[in-house]
Amino acid sequence: MEIRDILLAIAKRLDALEEKLCRGDMFPEIMDIKECSAFLHCSERTIRELVSRGKIPFYRLDSTNGKSKLLFNKRKILLWLETGKTTFSKRDRTKLELLDD
Repeated sequence: MEIRDILLAIAKRLDALEEKLCRGDMFPEIMDIKECSAFLHCSERTIRELVSRGKIPFYRLDSTNGKSKLLFNKRKILLWLETGKTTFSKRDRTKLELLDD
């Protein structure tokens, strides 16, 4: 393989990665509240109630303008569904945190 061919292959792969990043396909396991509600087949309001009661695993991203965004890890949501737990002990939260690695 010539250097030109190698560079073309690299450029093609970079283009594909850039396209995935722009579409948001690079991190399909992270969902916003709209995606999470569609995934769980319930309303966004239900998701917000579960979050406020601490019954669903989530992340809160605080922004500088005072608004926050809720994010959900699909693997953690699946584990939450499988275990049937509605609240998480400190040990459970530690196990869930291990999924981040």
